[in-house]
Amino acid sequence: MIDWKKLTQEILGGLLIGFASCFYITAGMGSDPMTTMQEGISIQTGIELGMVSIITNIFFITLLFLTDKKRIGIGTVINPIFITIGIDILELILPVSDILIIRLIYIVCGLLTAALGVGLSITAHYGDLSYDGFVLALSEKTKLQFRVIRWVFDGTMLILGILMKGSWGLGTVNALVLQGTVIQFFIKALSKK
Repeated sequence: MIDWKKLTQEILGGLLIGFASCFYITAGMGSDPMTTMQEGISIQTGIELGMVSIITNIFFITLLFLTDKKRIGIGTVINPIFITIGIDILELILPVSDILIIRLIYIVCGLLTAALGVGLSITAHYGDLSYDGFVLALSEKTKLQFRVIRWVFDGTMLILGILMKGSWGLGTVNALVLQGTVIQFFIKALSKK
């Protein structure tokens, strides 16, 4: 039976993550570390970025399955679809700007909407995003804070991405340093409701 409340929360989470990606891309100052790594892989292999994203998602679903398969659900499958829809929707209305303060506001909006989207997805308990679910499962198994594990994995992906010529910038560093902490905040806040 479909739990419409959880499904709605999953869909909203995916849309918000898509909005975040659009904010980062429109700011033109670097995206998240995973996108930097995926772009680098695409550059080095000639595989389209979308296909690299699918391969990366399958890789993290496999890791999530091996770590904590109960975290896999309908949200694991539908979230990437709604992330794409979120990007496409916001891209239609978000103006590109050369004004630095506007671009910085976009980065902050990207950070907050991504973290809220991930928090909504995780607390829906309807199937985690593959990467975030894997990091959360590791956090629970190792008793290390989510933000610490997220920082290590994001840092590793950023380094690999830079070595493979992926683009990065202030937005990427912002996501690396703050994303895990802000996601952890939203998970705790949304879990209390």
